[in-house]
Amino acid sequence: MVLNKVAHKYAESFLEDIKGKGLETKLKDEAVSVVEIITGSKPLNRVIENPVIKAESKVNILKALFAGKVDDNIIGLFEFLGRKERIDMVTDVLRSFREKVNQKLGITDVKIKSAFEMDSKQLSSIVTELEKVLGKKVTAEIRVDPEIIGGIIVDTGDKVIDASVSSKLQRLRKNFTNLELVSN
Repeated sequence: MVLNKVAHKYAESFLEDIKGKGLETKLKDEAVSVVEIITGSKPLNRVIENPVIKAESKVNILKALFAGKVDDNIIGLFEFLGRKERIDMVTDVLRSFREKVNQKLGITDVKIKSAFEMDSKQLSSIVTELEKVLGKKVTAEIRVDPEIIGGIIVDTGDKVIDASVSSKLQRLRKNFTNLELVSN
């Protein structure tokens, strides 16, 4: 995911502020929750992104919503972004923060698309194999997509591993089309 350079700078600054406190993993998890809540609520998302609403009001809403539920460092980030008139970027900053913590901890996110629901044993096997191949700890986001017919598609951000039946069928179709053209 390509995020705004300004969001990256604020995320770097936030990561630097918490350095040495041992809070990276906790705050990363809380950042994910905050982003899910904000983006999952259309009214809240509209308020945060609305340029007419004052930054101070947005910060107060976020503080009321999250006070006592997230670490004070996250609340402090809301306040800081509000003072800088950048509170509308809060979800981008938190996403960037998550990416930076994952990089620091040697974790990579992968998206796995499967034609069917996988049980924990299947998922664990795939994640273990991906960790060997990528040389990093893997966190997987799984999505079921019946259109791929069978198999899986893995997106690591840098590359896509397509082991789906639908792509194999497309390659076969292309090969047969090429054969027909050659034989005519």
